[in-house]
Amino acid sequence: MENNLLNIALFQNLVSILLSILTIYITLKITNKYIYKKHKISKDNIAYSILLSGIILSVVYLMSGISAPILNTFRFLKMSPDSFGNIYLEMIKYIGLFLSIALLTSISIILITFFLFKSTHKDLSIYEEIQNNNIAVSIITAIIFVSFSLLIKENMILLIETFIPYPSTPNLY
Repeated sequence: MENNLLNIALFQNLVSILLSILTIYITLKITNKYIYKKHKISKDNIAYSILLSGIILSVVYLMSGISAPILNTFRFLKMSPDSFGNIYLEMIKYIGLFLSIALLTSISIILITFFLFKSTHKDLSIYEEIQNNNIAVSIITAIIFVSFSLLIKENMILLIETFIPYPSTPNLY
């Protein structure tokens, strides 16, 4: 029993570390491609660093919500008598699904934040303000990213939990 608990704990730590690295890598790649390079922002731009920090914090916070559903899925698949094939291949399928939902949620939050900022500040271009090192704009935008993540995370987890292969229960009526 202790060995089983140790395996689950090691698996959860491995998944968390890999998800963290993957999440930060994907976030940096996408952000650098669509904001940094496209709008030719200088390397010493503090406003861009603040904006990037808000985006990373928002995405990582949302991704932190998928580790518990991944662990529950692993436990239920391990207990399931009708689990054919390799449990780890099934887990990769569920991890991919959960990761996709979290990434789509993160991308949606980023797009909604940019749209919200653009619609409420019609006279400002967020990209020009970041290029001009406007720290106030980057702080407000970063706070909006984080605020949306705080509001959405529990609903995202609820959506993800609907895909967990819970064991079937008998009908009592």
